[in-house]
Amino acid sequence: MAKGNYMSYEDKHRQNQDLVDFTLAVRELGEFKISNKCDDALDLVKCRTNEYWRLCRDYGQIPTLEGMASALGISRMTFISWRDGNTQWTKDNGIMEYLQSESAGLATAMVGGMNNGSIMPVAGVAQMNNNHGFTTEHKTTHEHRLEVSADVKELLEEAKNMDHQARLGTRPD
Repeated sequence: MAKGNYMSYEDKHRQNQDLVDFTLAVRELGEFKISNKCDDALDLVKCRTNEYWRLCRDYGQIPTLEGMASALGISRMTFISWRDGNTQWTKDNGIMEYLQSESAGLATAMVGGMNNGSIMPVAGVAQMNNNHGFTTEHKTTHEHRLEVSADVKELLEEAKNMDHQARLGTRPD
């Protein structure tokens, strides 16, 4: 990859090809249907999420909640609903607890991607807010300072430092 924040045309082209190949591999996992009438739903979910993690490893892609949801044949919102226990059957069959664990792994991968520079910090923080329940509770003071809740202060500080290093050209490639 070219130095700095710029990629050559060849690098961009190869990266796009890799992403398309990965997306096709996820799609080729085949149809995946489970329902509340399925006795082995948890085993099916575990099998499919393990396949997704393997594909991420094999194709060098950062796993995402959207990607895992796609591998399961559900939307991001359905994944979040199942993970958060908004449906009784996901509570009853252990899917809720399992997806909570998987979601924590996905959040860890996202932070790792921000730390190694493969995910822009501002995009990573947005993903963490949207998919993993991290909040940036804002309140404006009379000095117009933005205060952020403690659960993301460290993450935002890391992002700020990474952006600053990138501008200075001191962040390792």
